[in-house]
Amino acid sequence: MSDWKPDPNFKIETPRVVISHLLPDDNSHCEFIVALYNSPLFIADSGKTGVDTPAIAQRFINGRVKGLHSKYGYGIYLVSLKQDSRPIGTVSLVKGDAVDSFPAPDVGFAFLPEATGKGYATEAARALIDYAGKELGVKEVFASSRPHNAKSRGVMERLGMEYRGVKKLKMFGSEESAVYVLAGMKELADYGIGENQIAE
Repeated sequence: MSDWKPDPNFKIETPRVVISHLLPDDNSHCEFIVALYNSPLFIADSGKTGVDTPAIAQRFINGRVKGLHSKYGYGIYLVSLKQDSRPIGTVSLVKGDAVDSFPAPDVGFAFLPEATGKGYATEAARALIDYAGKELGVKEVFASSRPHNAKSRGVMERLGMEYRGVKKLKMFGSEESAVYVLAGMKELADYGIGENQIAE
């Protein structure tokens, strides 16, 4: 288990949402992760995670979430509405450990069905990328989506990210992924994303 402890006072605020740490000892956070990860929209895009009880969600936060923050200084965050503090989704910067992972973090987001289509994902992702750039020195960010996921791709485009094509990435089981990068980044081959990462 990671020694990193989430700061309950950490906040990134935007006009409409607040980004904060997931707290393993806050049962409402654990219950929310169960609701989010078992929503039809999440399962359709990411599949079943097995996180289906608050106890399992707590172990997930204590393990995966805390481990990411401990190793990289960033990871998965909770997104709540500013007006009433109601959790509506997560936003993340995740750096993989495998040899075929992106060499820089991958921005991601997941929201409850009733919170989609309202610009929250774009707002939260932009705020997290800005924070990571200014406070953590993260200057390069990747993003990926299933090619048919128009909503996710729309978020990436509204963030001003540049499209680099559909690739069969081994890190995602050689399934086709639409790949995006922050504006101004080099070509994928310049990051070594080629023979080892892309299935032929």
